[in-house]
Order: sequence, then structure tokens, then C-alpha cells
Amino acid sequence: MAQLTYDTFNAETNRSIYKEADLLKLNPKILARGYKVTKYIYEMPEVSLIPSWLQKWRSNSEEQGVWVGYIAVMEDEEEIRRMGRRDVVVAWRGTLTTEEWLKDIDGSLVEPDEIGTLISGLHFHVTDLDGHVGIERGFWTLYASGQNSARVQVTDEIRRLVSVYGGGQQAELSITITGHSLGAALALVSAYDVASLGLNSSAPISVFSFAGPRVGNAAFKRRLHDELNQG
Repeated sequence: MAQLTYDTFNAETNRSIYKEADLLKLNPKILARGYKVTKYIYEMPEVSLIPSWLQKWRSNSEEQGVWVGYIAVMEDEEEIRRMGRRDVVVAWRGTLTTEEWLKDIDGSLVEPDEIGTLISGLHFHVTDLDGHVGIERGFWTLYASGQNSARVQVTDEIRRLVSVYGGGQQAELSITITGHSLGAALALVSAYDVASLGLNSSAPISVFSFAGPRVGNAAFKRRLHDELNQG
């Protein structure tokens, strides 16, 4: 599911070459598992953090948002019974655009303000203090910048899916987040964010990351493993 984010990315338009309804039909093994895409995710890069001499290489489609992944939910009842739960997947793409490469090397640690309550906007301060959660700034800005940031898109959709499928007599819900390289970093950041915001309710979150870089400092790791870990 993570590989599809590479296979279907159109570098000329910065969009997927397929509509949401058609994406998972590319892979018969995925189709057989009964997942349906509910939302495409677009990153809204923060222009002010890019040196002015590099901004001329930004395309118009980058300014309008770049396709960076998708959210899918399992709808096949037989598969839900087999797994014992209904699964929600968030799949992130790895680095492909110029701006993403620039963000990859921005390793300054930032501490997002009020990560547990703030949804929109980009708010952080640079930190190197012991005990303060630090996330690498390039990853956080790709995730959280812009009025309709990838963060807003993901958290809104997770909240909606949990509301629709997470209660009553329906099957238990789980959230699986995956990605490769930059996508692995965004998978960890978004899992941390969703758990911090309490959006997962009683749904366990699993991260399957491939070839991921360092995402945060020791305090970030401690909060992720000791305070937010449900397992």
C-alpha cells in the first residue's frame, strides 16, 4: 500500500494518476482485502521556510498542494470477520519533489505548541532543551503547514472514520499507518499526533515504516513509547 504512492505519482502534475475510487484496483492482492480509499492527502509546504533563491523552482501545482498519500478503510465484511476488526490505513509517500528534498535536510528540532489541542496552522518553537519534545522541523512543516494542511486532512478524516465505525455493535477498529523514507517519518509523526490528540479512542495504532530517518529527540521517543503506547 505504501508502494502505490510511488507507482501512481505523476511528477508533472504532483497528483496521483488515478482517482480515489480506482487507486487500490491496481493491486489485486489489496483489492481482495476489501479496502476502499476515502481520502487523498495533499501536503501544503511552508514557503517562508524556503530560501528565496530556491523558491523559483517551485511549481504551481506545489503551491496548490502535492499528493502525498491516502486514507483507506476496510469495508469487506468477510475480511473484517477474519481479522476481528475493521482497519483504517494511512499510507504516506516518500521523497519525490524538490521541496521535499529541501525539507528532508532541515533537521532543526522544533516543539509544536499545544500538540494535543491545536489542529490548524503551524506553531512551534525551536528547542534543544532536555526533556522538551523535539520533532525535526522539515518533517513537521510538511505535515502541519498550510491552512488546509496534511495534518488537518488526516486528523479530520480519522475523526470522521472513528465516529462512523468506532462505536456501537460494529467490529473493533484499528488504525495502521505506513510509509517509506520521508513517508516513514510522516507515518511516525502522524501516529504521534493522532495519539496525542486522542482521536483513536480505543482503536490501537500500528506503524509499519520502511527505511525511515530519525524523526525526533529522546523526549519524543519517551513520550511516544512510554506515554502514548497502548500496547
